[in-house]
Amino acid sequence: MAGRRIGICAVIVFTIAAVLLVTCSNNLSNAIFDKIALAEDNPPSDGGGLSVQTQAITATLTWNKADDKEVGQSALQYKAVYSQSPNIDSWQDAELNGTVALDWTTDIATAEVTGLTIDTTYYFNVVVRDVAGNKDDYGMIDDVTKTDDKAPLPADGGSTTLSISNVGTNSLTVSWQKASDNATPVENLEYLVVYSTESGDLDTAASAFANGTHVGTWVQDIATKDLTGLEDYVTYYVNVIVRDEVDLRAIYTKNSATTIKVPRIYWTERDNTIIRRARLDGASPELVIDTGGSSFPFAIDIDRQGKRIFWTDDGNDRICYADIGSSSFTTIISSNVTEPFGIAYDSENQKVFWSDATENKIYSAPVFIS
Repeated sequence: MAGRRIGICAVIVFTIAAVLLVTCSNNLSNAIFDKIALAEDNPPSDGGGLSVQTQAITATLTWNKADDKEVGQSALQYKAVYSQSPNIDSWQDAELNGTVALDWTTDIATAEVTGLTIDTTYYFNVVVRDVAGNKDDYGMIDDVTKTDDKAPLPADGGSTTLSISNVGTNSLTVSWQKASDNATPVENLEYLVVYSTESGDLDTAASAFANGTHVGTWVQDIATKDLTGLEDYVTYYVNVIVRDEVDLRAIYTKNSATTIKVPRIYWTERDNTIIRRARLDGASPELVIDTGGSSFPFAIDIDRQGKRIFWTDDGNDRICYADIGSSSFTTIISSNVTEPFGIAYDSENQKVFWSDATENKIYSAPVFIS
C-alpha cells in the first residue's frame, strides 16, 4: 500500500513539473514573439545630424547613429545613397532612385562617396534598417562639389628642393614637404616618386611621368620614399609628382645623389674576347662587355668619372673603349698602332696613353668623348 502511494505521488509531482515547464516555455516563446513582433512593427529612430563635406569629386557623409529600443544601435544597418535629382527624400525613393555609395553596413556613422563630377549639385540620404527589415531615412540633403581647375601646389611653390638621405651602394631615401590644393584635402593628394640617370627627364610632370622610372605607384598622403635596387656609383636624379582628385598634376624641384661605389677588380679574358669584373672579395662576378670575337682586350683602364672602360686590342692593333653596361664598343685610335700593350686614361685632360711592345715606346693622343 505504501509503495502505491509513493508511485501516485511521483506521478502527480511529474505531472505538475511538466505543466509548469510547458507554461514557462509558452510564456518565454510568447515574450520572444512579442518582442520580435514589436521590432517588426516599429522602425528604428534615425539619429539625425546627417551632414556632407564635398570636395571636387568626392564627398564624406556623417550622421548620428540611429536607435532601436528592441535590438539596440549595434545591430542596425545603414545604406548611403546619392542622386543628381531631388528624388531620394524618403527611404522608399532613396532605394528606388538613389545611386548606392555604401551598401548595407552594420554600426557605422560615416560613408565616402566617390566618382562625382566637379561643380555639380548632388543630393544625399542615408537609410537605416533593423533586423526585422523596418527602415527609416535621415532626410535628404544637398551640396555642390567644388570647382577644381588648379593643380596641387608643392610646398613653397615647389621651390624647395627634395631632400635625399641614407645614400648607400644600391639605395637612397627621398623626402619632401606635403603639397596643398584648392579643392582636394591634403590627405587625399597622391604622390609618385620617379628617378632617372638623365637630368632632363624630370623637369616637368609630363616628362617625369613618361621618362622617369616609377618607384611603385601613386600613394596618398606620404612625404618620404625609399629607392632600392639602384646601381652603385651612379648619379641618380629624383623628383616627385603630386596629383589631386581630378588628376591635375604638379612636380617638385628635382635633386640628385650618387650612390656609393663598390670597389671592384676588372680583368680581361683575351682569348674569350671579353672583360669581366667582381667585387674585391670575389663576390658578384659579372660580364662587363663581350666583343663577340671582334676585339681582343689585353690591358685595361677605367674612367671613374664617366664610367667608361678603355683597352688595348693587340689582335687588331687599336685602342677601344665602351660605356660600362653597354653592349657595344668604339674604336678611338687605329692609325700608327703596331702592338699596343699597357694603357692609361687621363680623364682630367681627356688623353689616352699606351705602350708599344714592338717599338718600346709610350704614345698619347687626345680623346674627346661627349
